[in-house]
Amino acid sequence: YYWKVIATDDDGGTKSSGTWSFWTNSENSAPGEFTLLTPLQNNDVGISPTFTWTQSSDNDLQDEINYYLYFGDDLSYLEYVEVGDQLLYTTNNQLNDNTNYYWYVVAMDLSGATYITNTQTFAVNANNDNPSSFTLLMPTNGSILTDNNQLLVWSPTTDLDGDDVEFEVFINGTSVGTTSHNYFPFTDLIENEAYEWFVVAMDGNGGTSTSETWNFTLNMENTAPAPFDLILPISETVFNQSTITLEWEQSTDIDPNDFVTYSVVLNSGDNISTYETNQTAFTIENMLDNTIFYWFVNASDMNGAITQNNDGQAMFIVNISNETPSIVSLVSPLDGSIQTNLRPTFYWTEALDPDPYDEVSYVLYYQEHDAILSIPVDTNAYTPEDNLLDNIEHSWTVNSIDLNGSESMSETIHFYTDAFPEPPMNFSTIEPQNEITGIGTEVQFVWNSTIDPDPIEEISYQLVYATDWDDISTHVTSELSQDTSVILSLGDNTQYHWMIEALDSDGFIVGSDQNTPKSFVVGTLSINDISIPTEFALHQNYPNPFNPTTQIRYDLPFDNNVSIIIYDVIGRKIKLVMSQSQTAGYHSVYWDATNDLGDPVSAGMYIYSIEAGEYRQTKKMVLLK
Repeated sequence: YYWKVIATDDDGGTKSSGTWSFWTNSENSAPGEFTLLTPLQNNDVGISPTFTWTQSSDNDLQDEINYYLYFGDDLSYLEYVEVGDQLLYTTNNQLNDNTNYYWYVVAMDLSGATYITNTQTFAVNANNDNPSSFTLLMPTNGSILTDNNQLLVWSPTTDLDGDDVEFEVFINGTSVGTTSHNYFPFTDLIENEAYEWFVVAMDGNGGTSTSETWNFTLNMENTAPAPFDLILPISETVFNQSTITLEWEQSTDIDPNDFVTYSVVLNSGDNISTYETNQTAFTIENMLDNTIFYWFVNASDMNGAITQNNDGQAMFIVNISNETPSIVSLVSPLDGSIQTNLRPTFYWTEALDPDPYDEVSYVLYYQEHDAILSIPVDTNAYTPEDNLLDNIEHSWTVNSIDLNGSESMSETIHFYTDAFPEPPMNFSTIEPQNEITGIGTEVQFVWNSTIDPDPIEEISYQLVYATDWDDISTHVTSELSQDTSVILSLGDNTQYHWMIEALDSDGFIVGSDQNTPKSFVVGTLSINDISIPTEFALHQNYPNPFNPTTQIRYDLPFDNNVSIIIYDVIGRKIKLVMSQSQTAGYHSVYWDATNDLGDPVSAGMYIYSIEAGEYRQTKKMVLLK
C-alpha cells in the first residue's frame, strides 16, 4: 500500500505529506530455490576462482534477499562471505593450490528466512604439478647379481593434481618399457655387463619426476683376470746393480667390481720369494750378485682366480763386477805318470766362474824339451793331433780365461811318455881287456853304465861268465847290482868268457858289447886253445816272441864278410842289421824292431837271414806289441 496525508485549512490552502508505502504479509515466505553455477562440481579452477549462482526469488512483497557464500577445504569449518544481492564473488585471497574445496550459498531474506544450496566441490589446480619424488628400491645400487632375470622395484609416488601416474623404465639410457606399477621385470641380462637404470614418473599432463640413477652388474660365473705381458727387464738382461725394478702390463677383469692384485714370484735356484702388490711395477733391493733370476707374475682377482703372465718365466742376471774363474785341477795325465799312448788326452776339471753366463775357455800349455806349445780349447779336454815325443819328461798346465779376460793358472805337473818298453842301450866293458892273459885270480870286472830310453827306468847289472860259453849250463851269474864293477876270485890257468847283462824294470836284458862275450885268461894258459866253431850256424833268436828287442846268435868257422838282414813275410827288406867282415868265432847281434829309417815296425812275423860267403840261412821270429 501507498499512503500520504493532505492538510487543508479553512482558507482552502493545502499541504501534502510525502508518500509512504507498506505491505501486508501475514506469513513470511523463504527465498526460493536457486542453483550453483561455477565452479562446477569436481571442476579444477585457479587459485582465485569466481563463484556464481542463479538468483533466488521471494514471494514476500518488499522482501530483500542477501546471499552468503560459504567455502573452505575443511567441510567442518567453512568461512563465509556476505555478498549482498550479488550473484557472483571473486576471492580476494588466493586459495591453496592442489586443494579440494567445498562451497555452497545461503539466500536470506529480511526476515531471516534462508535457502541453502547443496554443497559442491572443486579442486584448485592453478598449474599442473609433477608426480612426487620416489626412490629406487631393488636391486640395490652397486649390487652384483647372479641371476639374469631381475625385478626392478621402486617406491610408489603420488600426484598432487590427482593425475594417474605411469612409469617409464630406462636401462643404460634406453627406454625398455612402461608400467602403471612400481615394479618392472627385466630379463635376459648379459653376463659381466654393467647396467645403469632409472625411472621416470609421468602424470599424463606433461608432468614428470625422475628417480636417481642406480647401477648393478651381472656376474653369474667368475672370470679370471685377462692375459698380460712382462715389460721390463727384457729377458737375459745383465745388471751391474743390486736394485732392480720389475714392470709388467696391467691385467683387467671383466667381472664387475672385481679388483686385480699381483704376486711377483722371483726364483734364484733354491730361493723363491713372492712379493704382493696392486701396482704394475715392483722394486727389489739388495739382490744377490752373480745370480741368475727367473721371474713371473700372477694376477689374482677377488674371487681367487689366477692368470700368469704370457710366455712364462723371464730371466735376468745380476753381475755387479766380473769375477776370476776358479783354478782347475789337472786330472790326466797324472803327475809322475808314464803314458804309453803318445797322444794322451789332457783332461782337467771345469773352471767355475761365479759370473752368470760368463764363458770360460782354456789355454793348454805343455812342454817338450825346450819347446812350449800353447793350445786354445773351449772344453776341458784335449787330444793332440800329433804324437808327443817319446821317452821324455813333459810338463803341462792350464790357464782359464773368461770373456772379460780374467785368468787363473793351474799348477804345473809332469809326466813321461813311453810308447812301448825298450831295452837298455848298448854299452861296453872296460876291463879285463878282451883276450888278455896272465891276470891274477882276483879279477875286477868294470863296465860302462847303460842308458834306457824309457823314462825313470832303474837299471840293474849282473856278470855272466863261463869257461865254455857255448854250454849255457856252465854259465855263472852274479847277483843283480846297480854298480858298474865287481871283483871275483877265479881259478888259475883257465880261460874265461864273460859279459855284463843290463836288466830294466820292463824285463829287458841287454848284453854288453852288442851281446858279444869277451875273454881273458887267468894265469899262463895259451890263447890258442880258445875253441873255434867247426861249421856255420844261425841260431834261433832269443827271446822269441819278443818286444821290442831280440838277440840273434851265429857261428863263424872262419873269417868272412857277414850280412844279417830282416825281411817281412812277403819278402820286403825291412832292415840291414849288420854288414861287415868278422873273424871266426861265436857272434851275436840284436834287432830293436825298427826299419832302416829308425821307425818302429808293426807287430807280426819277420824273417831274419845271414849271408857269410857261400853260406845262406834264414829263420822266423815273432814281434809282439
